[in-house]
Amino acid sequence: MNFRLLWILMVGLFAYLLFWEWSQESAAKAELVATTRVDEVSSGVDSVDSLNTSKISNGSLALVVDNLSGSIIGVELSEYPVLQKEGSPNVRLLGSEGAFKFYVKSGFGIESPAFSLKNNDGSSITLVSDDGLYKKVISIKEGYLVDINDSYLGGNKPGDPFVAMYRTDGKPLDATDSWIDNASYVGVAFNTPDDPYDSYRLRSIDERLLFDQVGGWVGFIQKYFLTALLVNPNDVVTMFANPPSVPGGVYSMGSIVREKTVSEINSGVSHKLFFWAKNQVRSYVNCQGLRAIY
Repeated sequence: MNFRLLWILMVGLFAYLLFWEWSQESAAKAELVATTRVDEVSSGVDSVDSLNTSKISNGSLALVVDNLSGSIIGVELSEYPVLQKEGSPNVRLLGSEGAFKFYVKSGFGIESPAFSLKNNDGSSITLVSDDGLYKKVISIKEGYLVDINDSYLGGNKPGDPFVAMYRTDGKPLDATDSWIDNASYVGVAFNTPDDPYDSYRLRSIDERLLFDQVGGWVGFIQKYFLTALLVNPNDVVTMFANPPSVPGGVYSMGSIVREKTVSEINSGVSHKLFFWAKNQVRSYVNCQGLRAIY
């Protein structure tokens, strides 16, 4: 008898059994998390127009907006369930859970006005600052495209318009403990004149990244999904990524729009956001620049 071959077969069988047990445990954890989220939704956590948040949707996307800050604090892909079974909650691209947070904010310079909800028609909300000088309209367009329109109604020029993603380190929301999820790519990518897809793993960003250019996009990639900020092709911008300022803090990734006049800011500065599965980007004709991912 070839004892070496027998030993290899036994080790292989043992490794397979360990992998199978671990896979079953990961699947059970994922189902438990999903079940918990279903219970939260059914108990009213997903309410529309609560005291602090508003929800808008279009059948493909569902957004939760913090009324006070104007930040988008939750995004779900309505056509992508976490589990392939009836009753599963949907994949979340933005959101918070425990110490983890991932949200989008826009505005002017370092100003942080307090907003109040003025209107919600189901697919678009209007927020106005308490002093009446700042107005923000967040609308879900066709498919997976979101528009933020920020305007300043004062006579003087505020800080430069910006839009940015803020994210703590860690695996994406709804990720399991599987080796696939643990090894999945999590990072930021820039579309620049020199490189259509200049990417960086999140944890590798230990100093500020800056790109001064016209047009382009900055996106956050997590496993199979993409969150991207699409720059107007005619806008002069500084795209950036910043590491956390304190241990355990947030990374920031976005763009600052330069050379806007007071009248342009009064009329409103538009920021386009894109949320979808990476493997579907190729077919989305409104985001041709994103095809550089492939």
